[in-house]
Amino acid sequence: MSDAMVEDTTKKQWVSDRLQQTLLDSFGLHGDFKVLVPQRAGEKDERKEFKVWSVILSSWSDVFEKMMSHDLKEKAERELVIQDFSPEGVEAFLRFLYSGTLNTSLGTLVEVLAIADKYQTPELPNHCQDILTRKLSAETAWDLFVAADRFRLEQLRDTALHTILRSPKVALAKRPSVDEELLVEVLSSHLLCISDDDLCDLLFNWEDPIGDATRNLIEKCVPNISPEKREKLRSSNSAGEPEQKRLKLVRSMHGARSEYTEDLILSIKGRFDKKWGMRNDVTEQEPQAFLSNWVSVLYSRSQNVDAIYLWARQAASYMHLLEGNWFEWRFPYFTIVPQALKFTSSVPAASCFSLLCGNDSTNLQEVFSSKELGRISCGQVIKCKCDFPVQRLRVFAVQKDFNLSCIKFQGCLQEIAD
Repeated sequence: MSDAMVEDTTKKQWVSDRLQQTLLDSFGLHGDFKVLVPQRAGEKDERKEFKVWSVILSSWSDVFEKMMSHDLKEKAERELVIQDFSPEGVEAFLRFLYSGTLNTSLGTLVEVLAIADKYQTPELPNHCQDILTRKLSAETAWDLFVAADRFRLEQLRDTALHTILRSPKVALAKRPSVDEELLVEVLSSHLLCISDDDLCDLLFNWEDPIGDATRNLIEKCVPNISPEKREKLRSSNSAGEPEQKRLKLVRSMHGARSEYTEDLILSIKGRFDKKWGMRNDVTEQEPQAFLSNWVSVLYSRSQNVDAIYLWARQAASYMHLLEGNWFEWRFPYFTIVPQALKFTSSVPAASCFSLLCGNDSTNLQEVFSSKELGRISCGQVIKCKCDFPVQRLRVFAVQKDFNLSCIKFQGCLQEIAD
């Protein structure tokens, strides 16, 4: 008979699943280490206790591995007290270390992300970010914004905030249960894409009759409402007190509210068409009117007026920007906040370009570079690092020639008040 070894793999997956389930069933019941979390902040006598196996914690986290292998208090006492997170967040975190899965609320998921960051669990933050990105919407943005603010997760906080600002009619349909400080930050933002009258109507719908808290928010954050809305606000003051004059507080310098658009240049051209009274035919006067009053452009290579007009409104099918050259849009009557770039055709990895933004009185700041991105696919949307209003956009072809017409700028557009 042959002495060759035989490996039976037919039950391998079944055994693996069975071991994982057995391990998960033992969570909190058996272990050589305890994790203790106060039930309520400051009450040391009431703690939620989780029994765990130290080898599992160490296998996931360098922080836990050092804690278990060095002469530290936690190793000697075989326990760790976590003061800065909730029992729900810690439990979800520990269960992930046992099972590799997450099953919890969005708010707790943000807390898990913060715990994973503190205890240096490499795989978990990316997993949390992927889930949060998929779940983020105008309906869920407030929960994520509040949780990210609490745990100081700046990138997630900014993403959730911009979602609220882009879709206020959904995000603000009901009064969110948040601190007034966060509410004022959102309602006062010049990037909030809604008119003051429409915002006032949203706030009126939060409660009936209008209470002092809502009235104070309107007076503090919504200065430019119509006389009709102002009269409604005044008449809602049942106490008969004179209307407070705390208006034009945070946003008075910004004028009108913003509009979110997926094509900033096209939106400006659309406003021009509406005022100019044209839709299809380009007359001899239209290019000069558009270039002198709406969008002015600078180009490192000279072009005739007709070509520049096509480039200024991104209407050319191919805008050939040569290596080492740049093209700049200036918006004398608008401020914009470019938040992302959408690509209508692919960009080869060899082509490298950058986007710079600024104002007439400031230096241009690089907010996007394709240098480390490799090939960019058609339809891809990539965020840029700009959270401030600007009046100048410059695209610079750093390496190889570049088709400028493939970029659509997404972001907030605001017409400067006269």
